[in-house]
Amino acid sequence: MSKHAFLVFGLLFLLFFGGQIPAQSGSPAEDNAVPVEVSPLKVQELYRSVFYGCRLLPARRSVHRSPISGSLESLAVKTGQRVSPGDLLFTVRRELTGRSYNSAAVRAYDGGIIAEYELQSGDPVQENQAILTVLDDSAYTGEILVSDKDIRTVKIGDSCVVFEDREPTSVTGQVTLISPEPEYESGLFPVELRFPRSPGLFIGRFLRVELRKEPYRGLAVPSQNIVRKYGEDHLYIVRDNTVELRPINVGASYGDLVTITGGVSGGELFVTSSTRRITDGAAVRIVEGE
Repeated sequence: MSKHAFLVFGLLFLLFFGGQIPAQSGSPAEDNAVPVEVSPLKVQELYRSVFYGCRLLPARRSVHRSPISGSLESLAVKTGQRVSPGDLLFTVRRELTGRSYNSAAVRAYDGGIIAEYELQSGDPVQENQAILTVLDDSAYTGEILVSDKDIRTVKIGDSCVVFEDREPTSVTGQVTLISPEPEYESGLFPVELRFPRSPGLFIGRFLRVELRKEPYRGLAVPSQNIVRKYGEDHLYIVRDNTVELRPINVGASYGDLVTITGGVSGGELFVTSSTRRITDGAAVRIVEGE
């Protein structure tokens, strides 16, 4: 073969075969793996939510009475004044013709605010007569009325959250008293809520509160991810790029979430979506959701 012919042959060879390196393909197992999105099983805090309205009352009303009959000698406080335990409130003097008695002093046995009163110095009073009231605002109470349908699920200690402009605030309270007897005219059961003293709260304020009943703390998943098969509930659990159809025990539902009481552990990955149908033991490939 001449040198010219050899060069032509070489050029043709490069044109037909040059750069034609076979692409590297994945293993058959990788090619057949089903892309799935997963989420870890997490402990969640759930509750059932019901909204009520209530007006705040003082934690306690301490009525202070005259210890004797006589006249109201002096008033040491004014309406709206804040007092502490032990502060002097008023004195009463016994009046008997020809006799002189020391005045009886009455001191506050609770701290709080002096409520409005009508008596004035010099007015006659009787033994055990109510003179003035101290409103204990170290905490507040509020009463809600609960239907016979809901009262069975309300428990002492259930939490409640104050809402403002349809948004939850940081102010919380709890159920402290549940009446065993309804108001028979309405058929509603009085339930007492208690709130700590907090900025923005005051005696007489009307609150919108969210009562959080039937609290649950544990594992829960969206109901759409639970697979009903063979008369049992299952989750697709992913481990080492393989999916397992795991039987689980389910409990109560909270909206779209279903509680899980057995069969899986926190931190395990369950399938939330897949591009193709998956079966027990199938190879899968975890992808990120959009």
